[in-house]
Amino acid sequence: MDWTLIVAFLIVTYILAVAYVRKTGRFGDHIGFYGPIMMIRTTKVRIFDIFVPYSRVLRAYGTFGVVMVVIAAVLMTLLLVLSFRLTLLVQPEPTGIYKPQNIL
Repeated sequence: MDWTLIVAFLIVTYILAVAYVRKTGRFGDHIGFYGPIMMIRTTKVRIFDIFVPYSRVLRAYGTFGVVMVVIAAVLMTLLLVLSFRLTLLVQPEPTGIYKPQNIL
C-alpha cells in the first residue's frame, strides 16, 4: 500500500475522532484541544514529579534550544537569499539537456 494512502487514512480518522468528541461532548473532562492538537487532561500524573528538582536546568536547556533554532532559521533564510542573489548575478552556462539546441 502506498504511504500516502496510509497518511490520508490516519488524517481522516483523526478528523472524524475530533468531530465526534466536539459534537457529542463525550470525554469532555478528559480530552481537550489546543489548536489542531488533541491532548489528554489528567491530574493524577505523578511520574513527572521526579523532574521537579531539575526544572531550572531543563528550562535553561529549553531556552537554549529555542534560541539556537531561531538563529539557525535566520541564518538559513539569509543563506537562501544570498544564494538566490548570486544565482541571478552569475548565471551558469547551460549544460546537458538545458542547452538551447537540446530543448526541442
